[in-house]
Amino acid sequence: MSETEVKIDWRAVGIVATAADLVAGNRSTQHGDKVENHQYIAALWTAYLGVTITADQVALMMVLLKVARTKTGALNRDDFVDMAGYAGVAGEIMGRFNGLHSSHADGAAQDQTKVRTP
Repeated sequence: MSETEVKIDWRAVGIVATAADLVAGNRSTQHGDKVENHQYIAALWTAYLGVTITADQVALMMVLLKVARTKTGALNRDDFVDMAGYAGVAGEIMGRFNGLHSSHADGAAQDQTKVRTP
């Protein structure tokens, strides 16, 4: 491997860590708050399709879009990174809408379960 080549981590932990870096990084500067952004997308998809789409469904459908992309074209690590990122965003949206978005003082997320509410 040359000095200019970067070793790409295909391990699950590497893919998830990359997704976490992207989700927690400067994306909010570029795209705004992720929950608010997905709510806007949901409103546009709802108007276009004529059926109600929720913000968490937007994130989950983006996971499905990335899954579909794995069926065609060349193997692309970014598809898996994006799947992990969108799955995390869907979970955060559901947590926020169900009042579970708070964290303990040490930064560990609370382990709570609540029924999905659209």
